Amino acid sequence: MRFQALALLLGASLFSSCALFRSEPMPVVTSDLLIAKDLKWGEGPCLLPDGRLIFADIPAKRVLSWSATQGLQTWRNSDGLANGHALAPDGSVLACEEGSRRIVQTDTQGKLLKVIAEIDTEGHHLNSPNDLCFSPSGRLYFSDPTFGIHNRPELKQQPMNSVFSCNPDGSELRRETGAEMKLPNGLAFAPGGKLLYVIDSALGQVLSYELYPNGSLGRGRLFCKVVGADGIRVDSRGRVYITEKGGITLRWASGVEICRIPLADGCSNLCFGDDIPSVIYVTSPSSCRRLELQWR
Repeated sequence: MRFQALALLLGASLFSSCALFRSEPMPVVTSDLLIAKDLKWGEGPCLLPDGRLIFADIPAKRVLSWSATQGLQTWRNSDGLANGHALAPDGSVLACEEGSRRIVQTDTQGKLLKVIAEIDTEGHHLNSPNDLCFSPSGRLYFSDPTFGIHNRPELKQQPMNSVFSCNPDGSELRRETGAEMKLPNGLAFAPGGKLLYVIDSALGQVLSYELYPNGSLGRGRLFCKVVGADGIRVDSRGRVYITEKGGITLRWASGVEICRIPLADGCSNLCFGDDIPSVIYVTSPSSCRRLELQWR
């Protein structure tokens, strides 16, 4: 994301791409801070309670941390190839490790505590956990595609690529999606936790699932079509942010596109920052940035 001139152009780009929807406030990028560059593949941004951002540099086998006061540091080494991160209800950090094909728990200083999920209830190894999020009740949901074993198909033990759920300690692990899901990727809950959005990278679409009181998921319904989508987040007003080919696409809860924020270096994932949704941290294949938005 080489943005030296981009910040000056984003306002005009956003307004031109959203002209039909000017009755509603539109986002304008007012600040663009480069946090890290020359990454091998940035992923999994997550804001810690103390304000530090952590994000993975997957091929480099490391997770970095950043804050305005401490700058960029190595948070932990990750031989297991950490990808997606999420804060657990107890304040710890959970990480999908696509190389070791498991979900692990660390403290907020990066110390590994334990393995949360690795083997399903039938004794089959998970494929390659990719992204994760928690429901309002504290149950964990994670995607399990085959990205980490794509060049070693003999390692695949799962009958399909699915979204799983379990308790924060890994107990009561169960498969939540069926054959309708081909290659699950990023996932996020809507405000209130009644809908779970899941990107299917193989089919180029986002599905929405109703969350039942017992924690199981209903039938997946098409939310929108996407191109090269990876990460997804939903702000407090229900607006959906999807990292796609060429930038971030914003959509209303109805699925109608609001606008697109173009990113020259592409984008892999995102998370909200200091003042949701005014600050967005965005990873790309080679960088991590902090964007400030104003809704006008």
